[in-house]
Amino acid sequence: MINSLENGDVRIINALPSEIYNGSSKIVFGRKGRIRGSVNVPFVSLHDSNTGSYLPVDQLRKIFNEVGIANAKKTITYCGGGIAASNDAFALALLGYENVSVYDGSMLEWGNDVSLPMEMDGDI
Repeated sequence: MINSLENGDVRIINALPSEIYNGSSKIVFGRKGRIRGSVNVPFVSLHDSNTGSYLPVDQLRKIFNEVGIANAKKTITYCGGGIAASNDAFALALLGYENVSVYDGSMLEWGNDVSLPMEMDGDI
């Protein structure tokens, strides 16, 4: 995972709510913030709030295109412990992306290792 941070062909997606992603939430996984360089596509943003169903394909594609997924050769999703990240990865598979993986250690692993780079909105 650490090698992917400097690889411009890899897009790393955080599937947690934006408050956790930007570091303003009281919920933390070791440290506040996110993996450096990751983008945010909250898992809840992929579903219709009334039915719980996935949004139509064109809306899903727009959400992921807004974070630069179209040009990525590989995508890695993560969250707190790998569950919400699986939702984003599944949606990407529905859209036809093939080189998608879930960082199952997610923030429970990354956030508790002080040697690994993190950032919050105030840092960048």
